[in-house]
Amino acid sequence: MPSQLPEKPTLGDFQADIKRLVAERGWDDETIQDIFLLMVEEVGELAKELRKTIGMHVDVAKTTTTDHAKLEGEFADIFNYLLDLANKLGVDLERAYRNKMKEVEGRTWK
Repeated sequence: MPSQLPEKPTLGDFQADIKRLVAERGWDDETIQDIFLLMVEEVGELAKELRKTIGMHVDVAKTTTTDHAKLEGEFADIFNYLLDLANKLGVDLERAYRNKMKEVEGRTWK
């Protein structure tokens, strides 16, 4: 079933959508460790795409052109695992973000 996100989704809408997807695909038995390791793997894939984007240690024999869609896909993969992990741990990401931003507002940065 396709995503059921509203046109202007909240972070809670994203969490609900990934919860539905995970249940639909039978992934709801994955452990916290499983989800975290999969997310870290995706971070590595994002790092590889970022290296291509900035031209860092790129094999010149292979294509070095940046595929922006691949870059976006890696961000989306990480976001999906973050949503899933938050759901598994009962974290409301929107509330957590708002609380963290209140905390950060009071800090002084050099």
